[in-house]
Amino acid sequence: MGQTPAHNHIEYTETDCGTNRNGNAPVDDALVYTWVGLTLRAGMAISFVAMAGGLVWWFTTHLHHAGAGTAPAPVQAPTPGAWNPLALLNLGLIALLATPVVALAAGTIAYALEGNRRYAIIGALVGMILLAGLALSIC
Repeated sequence: MGQTPAHNHIEYTETDCGTNRNGNAPVDDALVYTWVGLTLRAGMAISFVAMAGGLVWWFTTHLHHAGAGTAPAPVQAPTPGAWNPLALLNLGLIALLATPVVALAAGTIAYALEGNRRYAIIGALVGMILLAGLALSIC
């Protein structure tokens, strides 16, 4: 009972590790995580700026119209193609919804560039499932 169990100890030489399957440099997932993290932060920042700008724009254009004791002006339908506060708010929401898809694409591309085929294929399959779901929801 006092003996410690034998552990399987495998010694690796420089030829056993240090390269990926393609013979390139070792796969470093930190690069993938960095790219995906930057993508998520940028998408969040773009979305926040667009939605905050749309809200500020909407409040500044609608609050000065409403005086004391007056009824608020009716909301008019925006002209198609014209910029308005609600369009900027919608743009922010679209950016927020598209951010994870762009991060998935960035991760898939980074894994493919590193030669990590397994995760590149998994990312591509998930992307195709997302696109199929989008196509089915539009039809």
